[in-house]
Amino acid sequence: MSENWEGLKSRGVAIFSLPGSHDWVAYDVPGSSATLPDLRTYIVPNGGHSRDGHFEAPDDSVSAAFFAEQLFGADGGLETPEIDAVRNGSRLDLTVFFPDGGVPEDSRIFSMYDRGPDGSSWYLYELFPDENWLTMTGSGSVWTASIPLEAGHTSIDLITTHTVTVDGNIIPISAPYTRFSG
Repeated sequence: MSENWEGLKSRGVAIFSLPGSHDWVAYDVPGSSATLPDLRTYIVPNGGHSRDGHFEAPDDSVSAAFFAEQLFGADGGLETPEIDAVRNGSRLDLTVFFPDGGVPEDSRIFSMYDRGPDGSSWYLYELFPDENWLTMTGSGSVWTASIPLEAGHTSIDLITTHTVTVDGNIIPISAPYTRFSG
């Protein structure tokens, strides 16, 4: 797909990705998010082959919704949001916004300090801690959260999940995977 990206886009091919953040075949999620920030992706924190995902991750009915959209023109839910992270003293202030005006019903953020390099054993096996998640606050297309930064860490990785319900299906989407250093 990557070799033919421009050709696929020019043909109007809809591309949707469903990686889990720990999926054996999706350890390049951070790199893909940097290269293709508009790629519609639902990143399942702690998800992957035979892994249920973080206990606060939303239900995943996105596969049925995707095929309904592609085959029958159903509403595909939210478009990919943008994420902005700014250090504010000992806190990391985050803003997620939907440029198309989308309005999520629920928004959550998951974090992990000093995650291992992409594809390393640590990256694949270390899970996002159970306690490292927040429900974001917001209204309309702008949602925010503030994470207290613990001393002694060099980076923090962030995964967001945002949901809407369409035809009885909970359709999640994520902002691009973000690794904040600084």
